[in-house]
Amino acid sequence: MNLSAENIGQIRELVRSGYPLKARDAKDLLGHNDHLVELLEARGRLMLGVEIERDQLRAEIAGLKTGYEAYEQVNAELKAEVEKLGSELAETELRALKYIHRFAAASDLGREMRVALEAIVALGGSGPEFQIAHDALEPFRTHAAAIGKGAQS
Repeated sequence: MNLSAENIGQIRELVRSGYPLKARDAKDLLGHNDHLVELLEARGRLMLGVEIERDQLRAEIAGLKTGYEAYEQVNAELKAEVEKLGSELAETELRALKYIHRFAAASDLGREMRVALEAIVALGGSGPEFQIAHDALEPFRTHAAAIGKGAQS
């Protein structure tokens, strides 16, 4: 059996011309047909494999899209949360600065008051104003003693 392209081409020419085929030519054509059937079956298996791979890739792409959409949603939620936390932080920092300013002002006022009371007590005297100034200095003395003990530890 000769399945060469040249031999098959010659047989086709004979068939088109109406020339009677020999048994050998018919056998070659049958072999050619069997070969074509095998090629078609192989092509079908190949196409099935390609279609299966295509479907797997489509499913994978769909999964990736779903994952990306979920990522985008989580990312957007996190950005909103970060923005909210940033605003809260700014407000907290502002409140802290106000408290620090108030504390500093109170500390300055406390120092001024202590100095004034010490000046009154230093003048001496026996009137009630001297006793009030002396008693008003007691919290300052207690605080200074506590700080002194903390520094010694």
